[in-house]
Amino acid sequence: MTDGERVSFMLSDEGADYLFGFTIKADGRDYHVSLPGRVIKVLGDEQVQSVRANPEEKNNGALWTAFLLFAGYVDAATSFAQNCGGGGSAPDQNWGRDKNEDDILWARRCFRKAREMVTTPVIRRGMRR
Repeated sequence: MTDGERVSFMLSDEGADYLFGFTIKADGRDYHVSLPGRVIKVLGDEQVQSVRANPEEKNNGALWTAFLLFAGYVDAATSFAQNCGGGGSAPDQNWGRDKNEDDILWARRCFRKAREMVTTPVIRRGMRR
């Protein structure tokens, strides 16, 4: 199966109930993430909407950061966002999945936070020349 066929299957209704695995590199480590197809589809849709609203954010790493947040790798997501040029503003300490939150709502919240993390510039303090 080619990569294109795999992506098409992930985003199809048939792929909604399958788990798909990814390996994401952050800070020199490999993070293994498994996501249901329906979650990948929602995150992909969020990415498309974000790019339509802000075309300059096309490849800013928000999708991969959202994958890491969804899987619970908050520190890795923060580091990954910083490497993508964002401020990497870590989620506050109350960040996490609500006990009544389903996969779809959690995925959307992860994408919104990931987008914020990769688009927030680093604020430098101190003396300038």
